[in-house]
Amino acid sequence: MPSAKRLRGGQRNSGALFGSAETLSEALMDDHREGVTKFILRGFNPVEDVTAIGRDLAPLLHAKALDYDVRVSASSITT
Repeated sequence: MPSAKRLRGGQRNSGALFGSAETLSEALMDDHREGVTKFILRGFNPVEDVTAIGRDLAPLLHAKALDYDVRVSASSITT
């Protein structure tokens, strides 16, 4: 599976990812597993990119984050 490309620029709080919704969701899940709970997502073409984010990336990322959070919560209850 190809990885998302990560670019860093400016300060530590800025960066760019590009790739398919699947590869972006995996890259953002890496951050989520490290404790990041909020992301600012935008693209270069405001209308097309926000539509794609809402249609493709957001539901996928939400499902993955929910699954991860449920598994982590369940493991902390059983230990």
